[in-house]
Amino acid sequence: GKKMGLWTWWDDKGKREKRGAFAKGKKHGTWSWWHKNGKLARRGAFAKGKKHGAWIFEDDEGRRQIEGSYREGRRVGTWRWFCEACEDCDPCDGKGGKTVVDKVYEEPASKAARPKVKVQSSAGRSR
Repeated sequence: GKKMGLWTWWDDKGKREKRGAFAKGKKHGTWSWWHKNGKLARRGAFAKGKKHGAWIFEDDEGRRQIEGSYREGRRVGTWRWFCEACEDCDPCDGKGGKTVVDKVYEEPASKAARPKVKVQSSAGRSR
């Protein structure tokens, strides 16, 4: 049958790896993943199997790396990369001394259209 309800996955050492719910066999509601050290790796929501709502990504020391939102599986709104935590990731690339890089994803006009990306930078780090 189809998966239903809350599920939790564990590694060989008994540490929690991920947890989330299913509705009619599709991911639904809040899901969380953890690093091997037990700290949160990422958390976000699904609706009918597609990423939907706010998502956060953190490194294994608990520092926020990325935050943004999805709507029906597509990135929307402002996505923020905290470059101090992910200095070698795109778009940070460890260059320019930026602490925060924002990308704004606009809603596509149709399902066939791709989102336009605007890159913005800010010197301050906010949470």
